Amino acid sequence: MPKRDKLYLAFAAVFSSIIVLTFVFVQGSKGLVSFLSLVLSGWTLLFLVLIYAYPSFQSKIKSYLQSPQRMLIGLLATIFCPYVLYVVGNPTLLAIGLTEIAIYMLLPSFLLFLFVYFKKANYYLDLLVFAILFFAFDHRLIKHIWGYPEGYSYVHNSLYLVVIMLYNYLVMRNIPDIGFSFAFKQDDIKISILNLIPIIVIVLPLALITGFVTPRTEVLPLYDAFISFFGIFLTIATIEELAFRGIFLNILIKITKNDKISLVISSILFGLIHWDNTPVPDWRYILLATIAGIFYGLSYLKKRKLLPAILLHTYVDTIWHYFFL
Repeated sequence: MPKRDKLYLAFAAVFSSIIVLTFVFVQGSKGLVSFLSLVLSGWTLLFLVLIYAYPSFQSKIKSYLQSPQRMLIGLLATIFCPYVLYVVGNPTLLAIGLTEIAIYMLLPSFLLFLFVYFKKANYYLDLLVFAILFFAFDHRLIKHIWGYPEGYSYVHNSLYLVVIMLYNYLVMRNIPDIGFSFAFKQDDIKISILNLIPIIVIVLPLALITGFVTPRTEVLPLYDAFISFFGIFLTIATIEELAFRGIFLNILIKITKNDKISLVISSILFGLIHWDNTPVPDWRYILLATIAGIFYGLSYLKKRKLLPAILLHTYVDTIWHYFFL
């Protein structure tokens, strides 16, 4: 293994440990076993996300798991291992957790595996499996499986779905142009900033005029912005951009052969999934998310890379949180 790869592997392991330990300490646990299970399951998910985000390891994983036997074992391990580690410290959630995982995560993923195995997989099936997985996530159908501690569910589910989608579409389907990599380049920041400008010019005035947001009267501490940026990057922007740009928009383009139509359709759908993010469905939220989705999509399409879109999404949500109510 090249030295650079070894250094990244060590970084991913240490970084995941620091983040997960900090999070679990803040959230609290019911005892040593619960603490260890939370740490191990959270660490496994974050570590896997970081490993997939490194091109060298991503290609090694894809190459190693191409045989049907290894692919199936990898699928089962991806879906069940993180939860088994978690449920050791929270055994009361075992039955409901395994049931919901089997229905909403395993069945569609195994269906995809069967079609890959028999060489019958196609982009329409990819979209069907995507719809089932994301619907279960977005409508909180699997939020109960990570029932403790309170507030843990979304963080764990977002990382969990990232790992499952990466396995399904990168490893099993090997779909090109997903563009999942955290390898920063100067162009990534440039592209994200250039697309942030029209969002500030268009979306922000609309949000203020319609009363969807109001400026904060108090100044939040600066560290709040850094924490928000980091948390949004990992648990909101990454899953939503992987889902709607790297997978949905990417596959739609391959079906329609039309970037513009696919961009509009994916952005509208992205806006519509925000209908339940407020106590009462709010057309303003849907409209603003749709417009923002267009620029997230443009950021991805520029290089067929997700990082500019993830960064842009993170900028927007961080600004929203830090400056507005």
